[in-house]
Order: sequence, then C-alpha cells, then structure tokens
Amino acid sequence: MTLANLNLPSANLEPRSRWTSAAPLWTGFAQANQQTELERPAILRFSSDEFMDEFKSILEQHPDKLHLQIADPRRYLEPSDLQGVTPKTLEHLKLYQPTHGHFYLVTASLTCRKAGLPDRAVNPSTEKVGFVLRRLKPGSDKEEMAWVTEGGKKIWKVISSGTETQMASQEEMFAMFPLTYCKHGQRRRIWAGLIPTSSRETFNASGLIPASNSVLPSQTELQSERDKLAMADPLFIADVRLEELDGRVLKRLRELENPTSLNRSAVESEAELFLLLDLADWLEQTIPEAWQILQKDIAPANPYLEFYNRLEKNKLKNGPTWRKALLEVKANAAKLYGEGADQNLPNFNLREADKIAVALRNDLAVLLSDSNVTKTGSSTSSGKIPLPAFSKFDPLGVNEIPKYVLRCVYLRPHCYPWSHEVLSTPSEIFTIAAFFDADAPVRPVRITLPDTSLANLRKFKKGVSFSISKQLRQQLNAVGSAKDALDGKLSSGQSFDFGMICSLSIPIITICAFMVLMIFLIVLNLVFWWLPFFRICFPIIKPK
Repeated sequence: MTLANLNLPSANLEPRSRWTSAAPLWTGFAQANQQTELERPAILRFSSDEFMDEFKSILEQHPDKLHLQIADPRRYLEPSDLQGVTPKTLEHLKLYQPTHGHFYLVTASLTCRKAGLPDRAVNPSTEKVGFVLRRLKPGSDKEEMAWVTEGGKKIWKVISSGTETQMASQEEMFAMFPLTYCKHGQRRRIWAGLIPTSSRETFNASGLIPASNSVLPSQTELQSERDKLAMADPLFIADVRLEELDGRVLKRLRELENPTSLNRSAVESEAELFLLLDLADWLEQTIPEAWQILQKDIAPANPYLEFYNRLEKNKLKNGPTWRKALLEVKANAAKLYGEGADQNLPNFNLREADKIAVALRNDLAVLLSDSNVTKTGSSTSSGKIPLPAFSKFDPLGVNEIPKYVLRCVYLRPHCYPWSHEVLSTPSEIFTIAAFFDADAPVRPVRITLPDTSLANLRKFKKGVSFSISKQLRQQLNAVGSAKDALDGKLSSGQSFDFGMICSLSIPIITICAFMVLMIFLIVLNLVFWWLPFFRICFPIIKPK
C-alpha cells in the first residue's frame, strides 16, 4: 500500500481539512498497512528532561527515525524484582509521570483534503490548534467523557453517542505547537502537545456523571448497617452527628473532668473557650431548636426540659452555669479569633466544673432519636438523623483503572457553512501511572550530605530564618525537661516581652533529618521489617 491510494474516511469531518498522524510516520505505517495508525494522533515517549531538544533534533536530522519514539506498553521492573515470575502483559499503553523521568507528546499533522495531503495553513489570530483529553466511561472502550467546567468545578461529562467528533460545552483544550522538518527538500509542519500526566490525581478525583443503571443505597439502608455495627460493637457510635460531637467536644471534656496534672496553663484556658464554642456551634448547626431554647430564660417543655436543666443547673467553678457560659462564649466568638478590638476574654475553668459530659451525651442522644425534635435534614424511618448525602457523582470503582484517549482539535470560529471545529480520530487508549507505581522507572537522585568536621560545618551560612512570635517563644520556654513535659509540668514561660528570629543552617538541618529518619526506620523495622527494601549502602573508594 502506498500513500497515494490510502482510503482515509471523511465522515463527520470538515471537507477541506483533516487530521492524520504525524507526517514523518506516514511511510512506515503505509508499508505496514496500518491504516488505523495513519488516521490517529501518535503518542511519543521521551525519557530525558531535554525531551524538547531531543524531539527537535530528531526532526531536523533524522525525521524518518521518529517512529522509534512511539510509546508502547512497557514495564520498568528490575530482573531481581521479578524473582522468576513473568509479569502480566499490560493491556493498554501506560504513561508515566515527569517524576519518573518520562515525558509524552501527542503529535499529528493538520492537512488539506488534496492529493499528497499538503499542510493546512492556520491563521493564529482567528484559529486555534490544540487537543482534548477524553476519559472512557467505566466498562466501555468506546463511550467518551469530556473534561469540562461546570458549576465552577472540573468534572467528567458523558458525551452523547454520535457527537464524539464535536467539542463539548466548556471542554478544556490543551495547547499544541507547530514544528517543521525537511523531507526531500520540502519543508513540512507537524503539531505537538505535552500530555499532562502530572495531573493524574486531579483527573481521577473529579466526579463522574452517574450511570443510568447505577443504584445507590438509601439513607435508611445505610443507617440500618450502622445500627447493626452498633449492636455488635458497644463502642461504635451509630449516629454520625453524635460521633462528630464526641470527637470534637465530649472526649476532651471527659479528660478535663479527670485531669492527670494540677497545672493549668494559659494555653489550656484558651483551649477550653474553644471547646465551649465547638459545643455551641454543634448545637446551632445540628439541633437549631435546642440552641434557640438555650437562649431563653424560660424552661421549655419536653423533650427539651432535661437537656435544658442539665446546662442550667450545673455550674463552672466561680463562674456562671453551663448555659450562660455557652451563650457568653458564642457572643465573643469574634474576639476568640482575634477579630475584635477588645481582647478581654472570659476565663472559664472546665476542670473543676460540674461533671456533665456523660449525662449531656445521653440527653443529646435522646434528642437525636426523637422524631419531634427539629434537626438539620429529615428523619429516617429509624428515627436517626440522616447520614451525609451522597455526591451527585458516582465514585470510581475500587478496582477501576481510568482509561483515556486524545483527540486533536482545529478550531475555525469564522468557518461557514462548514463545521467550525475539526477533531481527529481518538488516539491509542492509555492509562496514567500513579506517583508510586511498581512498573514505573526510577529517576536517580543523589544528595551528598556535608562533611561533619567543625572546620567544614562552620563554612555553611545560616541562610534560613524563622520568625518566632512572642506567644510561641513563651510556649517554648515553658517546656523544661522531657520528663517534666510528659508529666504535664510546665513553667509559666514568662520572661522578656518580645519575639525572636532564629537563623539556621540548612546543611546541618539535613543531617539532623537524616539521622532522625534512620532512628525511626530502625525502631519501626520491628513491626514492618522494611529495611531490606528501603536502603542499600555501598562504600565509596576514593582514588589515590
């Protein structure tokens, strides 16, 4: 087969322009009778940080050797890692990331529909050339999803069948740049673009439009499963809102009711104010009617009466009742965050307050299970408040590996009556390797630690400065010996009334970090047994 008698389809394409594979690859594809490869963009792999210089050098000196850069499904496992086991063949092309030392370019030629397929002229002032990244719908190698902006967020949107050769609304187009080469005395142009493999996690984390046949579990079913876990495990908290309160407030409150130390620092006093603020915020957001009742001086009717009396009749030491304390802290929330001009904050001692943590938790559990109580969200059939709602997008399956294709795009906004956008056929299907991928090549990195002689260390400048505020300096001064700190014995930390600037030497910090790392590795090796897989040390023999 020769280039002259190639039968390239023209369906769904603008009659005067067409995308093909990069022109230097035509001869090889035609000789191998690979018509599919001739029609679609090619993906080139480079394993050097100077990949652009390498790419231009190939085009200038040996354009006929460009096919040697075409990416193929490849693993980079060391023979010693295989241990006699033959790894499975990769089903699709896998693109590695720049951190692995690999870079990928999508290349194609934009041509006219004439004999010889001459280059299509592009007016840079009114026309654009680029490529779009399409994700294949899970479970399909044909249905495509476009990377679009919707509601201020990037999402994957399913493309209707038959419209794959059109750009979706608000679809992102990645840039391509032109390069020229000479063949038989004639200069030709190809287009290339860098594939954003480093954005893998962004692409994977974005939502998917839910499949029409996907069935999400109902809130009642989810709550039923949590109730079963609660019956099997007494420590399991069946209600997620009560679980949140326990973690934010009640657990710490129980610790204050049974302190391990008699010392109470200024930092702890401030922390106790935020503890009260967290409790007030939780009540206001979760059971708004209960919070409104606390703001009144009149005892309510059931089911709020016992909860109200709990906070009204119990007091803080030398202070108001719990109810008054909550209201006062809530009113001074701006001052707590340092936004008010007056910083005279209340001082509430929760250590010697009436113990109410356990009883308060029981009161709130009753309110959360009472269908007559006004709560955020609607009650389920089990009487519990609803679990957090599902996202409107289906999450990717646990074992689902995202697959992608590329399409080159030629935009002609003023082209009439022909289509103003020309999209190529899809590229080869590929996946993008994770940051920690066992198949990926390892980029060698060597960090030389400095010589630790005094004569050498004194040469290093203290080039990094830490500005320490007055409050942080006082807190650091409050820490004495390690034993005293573990026992909760802290000094006042009061001395001179100003902050500090500490200048440090980065080379010495690096040595300290390396030593601390090795200490923790050796200690945790008792659990993980990972040292043989973590390091290997060889002596360096200096030449005489």
